Amino acid sequence: MKYLLVLVVTLVLATAAVAQRAPLSKPIDPDLEREATHNLDVGRLYFKKKAWTGAKGRLEEIVAAYEEFTKIDEVYYMLGVCYEKTGDANLARETFQKLVDDRPDSSFAKRAKEELARLKQP
Repeated sequence: MKYLLVLVVTLVLATAAVAQRAPLSKPIDPDLEREATHNLDVGRLYFKKKAWTGAKGRLEEIVAAYEEFTKIDEVYYMLGVCYEKTGDANLARETFQKLVDDRPDSSFAKRAKEELARLKQP
């Protein structure tokens, strides 16, 4: 009887511990991750060549298809720069701000803050 009581108490405590766990993050989709990585690689090439429209197209594809991409902070930073270079300062500010809000610890967030400060100056 004592063993049964210990078993029930253990089971109740274990169930409570499981219920208190934080929700699991979405698993990484390997196919989407691979496709996004390819688009990022192509976007980087366009970006380095200052082909802003081509880079913007590839980066927008990533955001539209797979916002959980592991390198989405880099995507948002580069996309913000592309928006600025193609004359859309408002969209650039929104994109940089989203990066700062969503990924504040990212090294790209620091750079986005610098871009935001520069864009706010007349």
